[in-house]
Amino acid sequence: MDQMDWVHRCMIVTQENVMLARYLAGTFGPSSQGMFNDPLQPLAGSAEPTHYISVGRVDRPFADMLASPAALVAGAAALGVPVEPDVATKLLATSDVSEEEGATALARLGLKRYDWPAADMLTDADGQLMDGSNQQLAEGA
Repeated sequence: MDQMDWVHRCMIVTQENVMLARYLAGTFGPSSQGMFNDPLQPLAGSAEPTHYISVGRVDRPFADMLASPAALVAGAAALGVPVEPDVATKLLATSDVSEEEGATALARLGLKRYDWPAADMLTDADGQLMDGSNQQLAEGA
């Protein structure tokens, strides 16, 4: 059986590009679906999300696509998804892709997990607050 080659990546995209990033990740395959759902905001300033983060292991071919605009265009084309070079350039120029842990990248960029307004908070069947993020999963809880 073929073994997947997994690598760790911390990927942060802007609010402006989150839908494109989700779409591209989703076309790569099941292992890349559901990415970029955790909103971020600056440590000071904006009360609205400005970025989205996805942290964890991804297939090496997916990580390789994020190495350069040319790699993104070629990788997407191989999947049957045309991406214009200027779109790939803008997406990668406004994103942060690293091998860092999430907390390290957030500190470096001056970002934090989004503080959900109380009106957006829900409780689960056990009465526990759910804030719409998977922060507990990311922290290993």
